[in-house]
Amino acid sequence: MNVREWDKAIAVPEIQMTREEIKEKLREYEECYELSSEQFHWQWKQGKAPDIPESVAWAIFYEYLQNGLRCEPEPTRA
Repeated sequence: MNVREWDKAIAVPEIQMTREEIKEKLREYEECYELSSEQFHWQWKQGKAPDIPESVAWAIFYEYLQNGLRCEPEPTRA
């Protein structure tokens, strides 16, 4: 399931974070669980990720960065 499908499936509210904020959140997960985001994501896709409350958020943040999805709101036009 990709990020867009997750948004629809679980009705995730729109989150406005910069790429740097998302990278920092990934670093926090990596330090806390002593696992790289790449390793975590591979395990998650295989159904073998650690059973932790942050699993879905970690996977979504990682996919946002990997897929180049827009993380920041579009600038308003005058």
